[in-house]
Amino acid sequence: MKSEPLNPVQLYLLKMFSYAKDERVLEEIRKSLTAYFAQRVERDMDKLWDEGL
Repeated sequence: MKSEPLNPVQLYLLKMFSYAKDERVLEEIRKSLTAYFAQRVERDMDKLWDEGL
């Protein structure tokens, strides 16, 4: 399996996770990322709905 170099987003996330010294911080980061991506999905779905797709 060929490995790909990490992109800038992946590198940034790795850096951010390196600051998580305990499970509480890790869980906060996970929740923040989950909320962010859920919001993006909802926005994109609303856009598709408005366009009648």
